[in-house]
Amino acid sequence: MTTAAIVFFLFASAFILSYDALLNLAIDNGISKRLAFLWPLGLDAFMAAASLAVIWSSVNQERVIWFRALIAGAVLASILGNILHANGAIVAQAIAALPPIVAFLSFEVLMAMIRHETERAGLRSALDQLRADIDQARADHEQEAADLESIRSKARTARGRLKTIDEQLADQRRLVNELEEAGGDPVAARRRHLVTLLESTNGNPPTNDELLKQLAEAGYEIGLSTLKRDRRAIGQ
Repeated sequence: MTTAAIVFFLFASAFILSYDALLNLAIDNGISKRLAFLWPLGLDAFMAAASLAVIWSSVNQERVIWFRALIAGAVLASILGNILHANGAIVAQAIAALPPIVAFLSFEVLMAMIRHETERAGLRSALDQLRADIDQARADHEQEAADLESIRSKARTARGRLKTIDEQLADQRRLVNELEEAGGDPVAARRRHLVTLLESTNGNPPTNDELLKQLAEAGYEIGLSTLKRDRRAIGQ
């Protein structure tokens, strides 16, 4: 902020000195005192306007050669006017030429500082937007991962249901086969299955409760009295 204030002070001081010399030059060469202020003001203001146009062109990525040529013309005209106002001594002419040069250079420095801050602000805004995009992408990724996990969970549940259905179908097919082997008699089919259970115990006969549970798992829901009757029927 202090640097900008110093640069602005240099520009204002040089502008005033150049303005005074050009004003007196205009009055000395026939322009009325009432309107003479417009001549130096227009010349130096044109230089400032051309410099602003250069900044605008740079920001919008336009060609700036034409505007720089206008700036050069305005600066040379201001320098020439200041020199013509001075007396014929070389030192006086050099002193007279200095204010427009300082005004031009300080204005360019000021515009460069403004352009730099504008670019920094643009970069800062782009960086903030990039961070926001990254955060949004991360959130989207996390949401997609959560959705994928939900789909996997549903798939596992569906596979479990399919497995259960397959087991139920297998039990149904087994019951049908046992029923066909028993000639269509469900009691005979149940007793044949009971024989199979008893033969698979390897000499360790199960209890009635265990047999009832195994029969229920096989699809034969019976009571204890029916089990005892079936065991007597098959000689067990």
